[in-house]
Amino acid sequence: MSPSAPQPPVDLVSGPAEVARVATELHLSAREEVLRFETALFRPVGRSEERPRVKVRAIFERAALGGSDGAEIVRQCQTVGWEPRIAVALPLWMIIADDDAALLPLDAVATGALLIRAPAVVAAMRALFEHVWSQSITVGEAGGQPYLSESQQRLLELMAVGMKDETIARHLGTSVRTLRRHVTAMEERLGVDNRVALAVVAVRRGWLR
Repeated sequence: MSPSAPQPPVDLVSGPAEVARVATELHLSAREEVLRFETALFRPVGRSEERPRVKVRAIFERAALGGSDGAEIVRQCQTVGWEPRIAVALPLWMIIADDDAALLPLDAVATGALLIRAPAVVAAMRALFEHVWSQSITVGEAGGQPYLSESQQRLLELMAVGMKDETIARHLGTSVRTLRRHVTAMEERLGVDNRVALAVVAVRRGWLR
């Protein structure tokens, strides 16, 4: 029997259905670990609702979890054994299987993708993932909430530019009392007791840019 032909270093995957099929195959072919970037512009494909045979680490772009179903997405991932984290922003959607292959979209809605097997490129994508993973927020690490609400995020941003509470409350359409409750809640989550420390830790965790 003649040996099988070597796989090409790059394959073009055409069409959303084919991208979804290849993404699923990557999950099934992995021997040890699957790595994923999940962005706001592209809803995930190839996500199994069954507990995976291998370790799955997924980083969600914060905007991808900004809707009413954000907490449910994270809960489902944890239920099936994924390890989710949250990042402020991601450069692209991506799936990596072990050190063997990476699937990268050609556009925001993944009408096509590149299946890359070139070892140097896959290694570079893994290095990018590991860097972002080290900087991302662990889900549930403080008070059980994986990310900030839109109002809390906006509150932090307005505080960071030096606005007074009364002005921020007008911008957010809320009361000063409610605003201060939000500030206290965020301070408790991060284990700090003043606004300066809150801003410093929020920057470190990626809540403020």
